[in-house]
Amino acid sequence: MLQYVIRRLLWSIVMLLLITLIVFTIFFVLPGGGGQNVAVLMAGKNPSPRNVENITERLGLDEPVHVQFGKYVWNAIRHGDLGDDYHNNLPVTERVLDHVPATASLAIGASIVWLLIGIPIGVISALRRRSLWDRGSMLFALVGVSLPTFWLGLMVVFLFDFRLNWYSVGDYARLTQDPVDWLRALWLPWLVLAVTQAAFYTRMVR
Repeated sequence: MLQYVIRRLLWSIVMLLLITLIVFTIFFVLPGGGGQNVAVLMAGKNPSPRNVENITERLGLDEPVHVQFGKYVWNAIRHGDLGDDYHNNLPVTERVLDHVPATASLAIGASIVWLLIGIPIGVISALRRRSLWDRGSMLFALVGVSLPTFWLGLMVVFLFDFRLNWYSVGDYARLTQDPVDWLRALWLPWLVLAVTQAAFYTRMVR
């Protein structure tokens, strides 16, 4: 078991490095990519050549791609530095940490919802085998695990936001700021994310 976990961890590290390398390569190969264009973007409107040159040197964008990649990986491992967000001129680590509360709220809340839905339905279905409830719950399980979450999310947004105006996409408040607005912003995403897992748990518990 321990060897399996170690192999999976090592393979995850290799995959992460490969994905990072692919992203680096795409950034420099596609039109509009490359360090010079990034420096122009960060310099603002009507930048002077000197300002663009200073930004290019400061960020090391004039170095070969493999050198930039090596420095990026080294800084990420040693210092937890994920580089800079060129559009906002802010550290990526800061941007990621700023969104951790929202991500945690979404993940934990959805987990609670699918457990509260999936386990009771599965238990009742097991106690009432071949009943109308059992058939309905198994139909829910079959449909639930078959629905792509991204498609379901789009349909729910279209219905509740654009058609019924019961929900506003993008309105989010932290739990510490306003618990009511926090709950109002997350209840629908929780349900969407919970459908597939609740269906799976219903099937397994039953």
